[in-house]
Amino acid sequence: MRCELQLCLAQESDFEAFLTLKSEPVNIFWSGFSASPVKEKLQRHFYNALNSETREVYLLKEEGEVLGYLYIDHCDKTYVAEFAYGVSQHHAGRGLAKRMIGMGLSLCEDKYTTQIAWIADINIMSIKCAESLGFLRSTEFEYRQLEQFSEQIKFYKYCRHT
Repeated sequence: MRCELQLCLAQESDFEAFLTLKSEPVNIFWSGFSASPVKEKLQRHFYNALNSETREVYLLKEEGEVLGYLYIDHCDKTYVAEFAYGVSQHHAGRGLAKRMIGMGLSLCEDKYTTQIAWIADINIMSIKCAESLGFLRSTEFEYRQLEQFSEQIKFYKYCRHT
């Protein structure tokens, strides 16, 4: 039997669990890197994000275990919130990304009337997840160079309006 999922603001004490999650092959891959993050560099990034006025870092937890992360970058002037996320490969197939993003949307959709996510056109699971939550692919795209690919990957901007 599974326990209740909680979406919690990340704390400094969550760093080791965050590092473990970001070091999983699937999260390395979709973050665009070819190797696990350097602990000290990721720690600086993590602490800077925790102290940011425009980014919130959430962790999806079940019985204290970190199952996923969700960044919400927001702009108060434009009422836009941008989502970036990842889920542990050890818990794949449970619909956790959809549930986590849904929880994040409920936290911000009243204040930020446009929610966006940039998704690689080859990331079919993420596309299906975003579309099931009401995100629509816009015509806006950009190419990004991910370390594990020789060619640039097309990322589309997915938008949701409330």
